[in-house]
Amino acid sequence: MVQEVIITTAAVILGISTLYYLLLRLAQNAWVGDIPPGPTSYPGIGCLLLYLKIPELVHQIEKYFIVYGNIFTMKCGRQKVVFTLGNESLMKATKEKQIENTTIRDFSKVFSAVNTTLKSQEVVYLQNIWDASFLEMLKVREDDAALMRLIADKICQEDEKIALENGLLTASPSSKDLLKSKNDANIILEDGLEPEVLENLSDILKQRPLHWRGLFFKYFGGWRQNKLARVEIQEKIEEIQEYLNTSSQTLNIQTEKRFLLILYLLVKLSKLQHFSAQKSDLQLGPDVCGWRTFTCQQEYADIQKYKVPKYTLIVAKI
Repeated sequence: MVQEVIITTAAVILGISTLYYLLLRLAQNAWVGDIPPGPTSYPGIGCLLLYLKIPELVHQIEKYFIVYGNIFTMKCGRQKVVFTLGNESLMKATKEKQIENTTIRDFSKVFSAVNTTLKSQEVVYLQNIWDASFLEMLKVREDDAALMRLIADKICQEDEKIALENGLLTASPSSKDLLKSKNDANIILEDGLEPEVLENLSDILKQRPLHWRGLFFKYFGGWRQNKLARVEIQEKIEEIQEYLNTSSQTLNIQTEKRFLLILYLLVKLSKLQHFSAQKSDLQLGPDVCGWRTFTCQQEYADIQKYKVPKYTLIVAKI
């Protein structure tokens, strides 16, 4: 009898604790004040059904911008997702570090198809290179030889900066390699990358700006189309990777291949132009095919008149 009472009491306590935990989890990151408009969101699944059935998400997003304005929400399961149009709505949140640009981190998930992954410190490394040099890289975007040399040079500079910060007085290996490549600056590339390769890759990514962000969107958002898209993306990236490897040998550039590939594609796929880029573009960070992703880092981010909760995914169209 006593044993049964103890078991029952323990079960009740466990049940209450579990319920309390679930209620806290569901209440976490709740909106304060008004919530941006958006399509119908169902309890527990949000707009999951829409994500599953929309073949080309970008077209639907553009329609929603017309219907709901420059900001709307489209929750996916428990993940809050906010879409914004234009730069101005994010400037205050960026300046006050309420949100963080995660475009490079999210874009790097594409490269898992070719066994290229990035650690968190490597994402910061690439972000630093972009912030310091994106205008220079955009200026030579159409000249692959110049672009590859410049990227290698910037990788070298970042390596040297890190070496100095860590008290290392000797040049890093990549710095020595680059010194060798500078002697061959007059070499040109006779065979360039076919324009259709980058155009096709850009078209695939633009169709669903979320499908390179996170496992859910990669495998389930419009999953039939994404299955085909994943195969195409892998083929295109492998082709670009082979082109860069061959070109690097021709130009006698020895640098980190993963970083060269990702920075090369960030430059090639960016919608920014060096002659029209503004200070806000530096603050907001890189884009992929005209889209940026952010994550809310503080309890709330002030975006237009809304207080966007922590951990919300923000997808912004330039």
